[in-house]
Amino acid sequence: MMEVKMINPASLNKPQGYAHAMLVSGGKMLYIAGQVPWTQAGRCVAPGDIVKQFEQTMSNLQACCKEVGAKMTDIVLLRIFVTDKKLYKAHNKDLGAIYQRYFGRYYPAITLVQIVELWDEQNMVEIEAMAVLPA
Repeated sequence: MMEVKMINPASLNKPQGYAHAMLVSGGKMLYIAGQVPWTQAGRCVAPGDIVKQFEQTMSNLQACCKEVGAKMTDIVLLRIFVTDKKLYKAHNKDLGAIYQRYFGRYYPAITLVQIVELWDEQNMVEIEAMAVLPA
């Protein structure tokens, strides 16, 4: 039997929009490579628009999950890479609304990292994930 438990130690700050850790027992792992805001044709969606790029990236994550019968709430770890943290934070409300459409009020362990650039210079966001599915 698979069990997933959010771990938020009282000795740490209270997380908002993420969990400090996820304890998983049982199940099998799905590792999702960094997803970017590309269409099926391999073209970047909305160059310069981090909100639309975030939406496409979430859609691509969901497609990976659906391919193996997983739900977005099976994801236990997200690593979000952005090229402009200030821009990301400036659009936090819009990005949060998109996040909730895919995850609801479920918050796995999340890391946000600003990097200089991604493989495709038009991409402003890339997200990799780990999910746990019932064995």
